[in-house]
Amino acid sequence: FSIEEGDVLYVGRSMPHEYLQCSQNCVVTLLRVGSVFLGNELFVEIAKKQVATPVLMKNHKMQEILEHLIALHDGEQRIENTLEIQGFILLVISYLLKCLPEREHLVNLNQRLNSVLSVQSTLDYVALHFADNITLENAACISGYSKGAFCKIFKEVTDMSFHQYLNDYRIKMACILLREEKNSITEIMERVGFGDVKTFCRVFRQKKGTSPSEYRKNINKYI
Repeated sequence: FSIEEGDVLYVGRSMPHEYLQCSQNCVVTLLRVGSVFLGNELFVEIAKKQVATPVLMKNHKMQEILEHLIALHDGEQRIENTLEIQGFILLVISYLLKCLPEREHLVNLNQRLNSVLSVQSTLDYVALHFADNITLENAACISGYSKGAFCKIFKEVTDMSFHQYLNDYRIKMACILLREEKNSITEIMERVGFGDVKTFCRVFRQKKGTSPSEYRKNINKYI
């Protein structure tokens, strides 16, 4: 998901996530709320909620709530402020759950957790072997699913196909090598698992909006 200034992204329980790109001038406010704060029963009930899209775009009401919450957090540490902060956190959660559209068909929580764990084994494998020739059949075998079931479950958990994820990961690693090493484009292409320069440059441009050589030349622009 690409989010802009003023957007809010809701990440539910057991959803794998990471920041892929963030500009130097970007400030992200991260509010992490768990079972210790909410209590286990309420936390489990909230965790069951699955939304059609986790992005709430430029909502003025939510912006006001978050700004007030940040001001309280940065202010004097008094018991009154602490209690008010807790109240505003609950208000944030409540408002998000009201505003974000819910999926029509909820997936059983245990089933989803099992799916996440199965997909995680494949993500771990990619992190270690992204430079190898990883096929869809390999990935499905690692997860313990048939190829058809794996494609469906991987899409549900990550919101992208396996090949999209693999290419995203390889391009992310290529960007690191382009920033930190002086190796040729061809050498970097091979180290991240692409078979030919033409494919590597095409996928790189799709993901980053520029060529590998231009990315390296104007590195400060893309960090």
